[in-house]
Parts: sequence; C-alpha cells; structure tokens
Amino acid sequence: GIMSPKFSDALVAAFHTGIGISYRERSLDQPRLLLQTKRMLGPWTRTALVPIVIAAMKGGGIKKKLQQGGAVLDMGCGAGIGVCAIAEAFPNSIIHGVDPDDSAIVEARN
Repeated sequence: GIMSPKFSDALVAAFHTGIGISYRERSLDQPRLLLQTKRMLGPWTRTALVPIVIAAMKGGGIKKKLQQGGAVLDMGCGAGIGVCAIAEAFPNSIIHGVDPDDSAIVEARN
C-alpha cells in the first residue's frame, strides 16, 4: 500500500539521523504490518532457522548446547515465530522473547 505522509516524513528523518524507524512506529502507521511480516518471514523461519542457521553456528556447538539445555534471549522477537521454533526444537532450553511493540507480543502469545 501507499505510505502515509507521517510515515514518509519519519523515513526521511531516519535517513538524515541514521536512527531508523521503530517497528512500533511502523505498526501504528500500518496496522497490518505485523501480520504481513509474520506471513513473509514465517515460512523461512520455520524451515531454516533451526536446521540450517542454528545448526551452523559455531560448528554445531550452539545446537549441541541448546539440546543439553541452554538459554536464548531474542531481543525484538516480533510475532515470536523464531522464539517458538527454537523452543519447539530445544525443549530442554529456556527461550525468552521480548519486543517493545505490545501488538507483537500479543501476536506472539497467540
């Protein structure tokens, strides 16, 4: 869809300052963003995060640690797809997801 003037101005300011636009600011301007992001990234996350990415980290050492019972903190977890995929794959580990966007946390809990 077309971005609002408010979001367009925020985008220009982000380029000038280098600070960027928070997920929360975008989701307030574009309420469907959360679901669109979840739909777009969900399939990749579920098929690649654990079997490819985590399996390759530190030559398989991260996977081994998580199998034994490690801990993960996902800062900016969004709708929680990655957190849920890791938690499901590694039931002996403790997995935490946090996000500054309340709507993302609500979606993650669903």
